[in-house]
Amino acid sequence: MLIERLLEALGQAGSICVYSPYERRTLRHLAAAFPQKADALAAVQARLFDLLPVVREHCYHPQFHGSFSLKNVLPALVPGLGYDDVAVADGREAAAFYQRNAPSPTTTWPSANTPSRRYAPTATATRWPPWSCARR
Repeated sequence: MLIERLLEALGQAGSICVYSPYERRTLRHLAAAFPQKADALAAVQARLFDLLPVVREHCYHPQFHGSFSLKNVLPALVPGLGYDDVAVADGREAAAFYQRNAPSPTTTWPSANTPSRRYAPTATATRWPPWSCARR
């Protein structure tokens, strides 16, 4: 099940860097749909650290081109990493994919150890500058 794979991949300690409220909202929806996993999902939510407000308040680069979209911010802060080589590069498209394939008790997903470059935000997290995820 997706939730079990997610919990396995995230472990039980450490910050989880995100770049919008989308992940927190999705975790809340999953918790509502699967109350037996609500406590574990709440623990994950408590570990989320949203980088978007940090970048908006403390960082700017001309390559942002006036936008704080991850599509503009990522290549400016992490040269060589962007959305050009991923199958689902648009956040709306990824959200629509999730809605079409929303998990059910019978949904199976690849192992947490399966490498994937399908979704840019997931792959991005592994290359974001390490200094950006430190809690204050």
